[in-house]
Amino acid sequence: MGGAPTSGTTIQRPDLAQLAYEYVMDAAAQGYVGANLFPFFPVPDKSADYPVLPIEAFLKVVDDLRGQDGTYNEDDYQWETKTYSCKDRGRVETVEDSEKKLYSRFYDLSEVATMRALSGMMLNHEIRCAAKINSTDLSNGAVATAWSTSATATPGADIKTGKRAMRTAAGVLPNVVAMNWTTWDYLTLTAEILDTFQYTGAFQTLSIQQKLEMMAAYFEVDKVLVSGAQKDTAKKNQSFSLSNVWTTGYVLLAKVPGMSPNTFGASASDLKSPVLGRTFQWEDDAPVPFVIEENYDWDRRKTKVRVRTNLIEEYQFTGAGYIMTGADS
Repeated sequence: MGGAPTSGTTIQRPDLAQLAYEYVMDAAAQGYVGANLFPFFPVPDKSADYPVLPIEAFLKVVDDLRGQDGTYNEDDYQWETKTYSCKDRGRVETVEDSEKKLYSRFYDLSEVATMRALSGMMLNHEIRCAAKINSTDLSNGAVATAWSTSATATPGADIKTGKRAMRTAAGVLPNVVAMNWTTWDYLTLTAEILDTFQYTGAFQTLSIQQKLEMMAAYFEVDKVLVSGAQKDTAKKNQSFSLSNVWTTGYVLLAKVPGMSPNTFGASASDLKSPVLGRTFQWEDDAPVPFVIEENYDWDRRKTKVRVRTNLIEEYQFTGAGYIMTGADS
């Protein structure tokens, strides 16, 4: 006997999941960098303790000479611990049957609904990561001259100052420099940068990717990350009010795990590495960063597309982050 799922039955949509996968693979190009700084780390438990690295655990000098009794000194340093607790998060978009049929010649409304819900989830993740970076938990220092003062700004020296401060305080060096789009725009217009690259071609005509690679080499880090994410802070049914997710004038120096092209994928590094943080992802409930589901409401003749996850963003080692302030006057 044929039939259809009962009203409200949840159906997995691998086709929409593939669409979502391709979307998050391109997260950085869309202006989302939070998953680079707090990489997704699948965990078997919804909440648990996790190790936090004390500096002495990896920099303390210990005598390695074998003793007369034939033994070696044993490492007895203890890992400190914190507790993570993943949160169930999700968004639902509805698709009316009549609208789906009406607009089918233009696009698939289920795909549009998936992208809307997923984009909202990714934006919220970016906002939470930015909130961690802007907190008072990270050490900070001001740039010598605001980068918006293009004629006299010295971004190269500012980054070196930040690196020295990180190395002195925590014994680590950053492998990424991150900022928002406005601060990046100021940076690329400084006389120092334009003069530095004047003989490598017309710097302002290069692609954004080429500029990012050149600036990473100039700052002596693996990557420069630019968050172009914006949020509408106005209430519903009011005129929109756009603002940057990441604070303008803040430049983050950070040590993060090795980055793969899929920024929302699992990090291969273990939790004992001295890196900034993680996004703990409860894999029993969310085996992938964002789960795509669909159910049909027969009474209302509409489809509900749900994007959900179960995660929390946490610091791993606050010494692996340093904020340069005042880059925007």
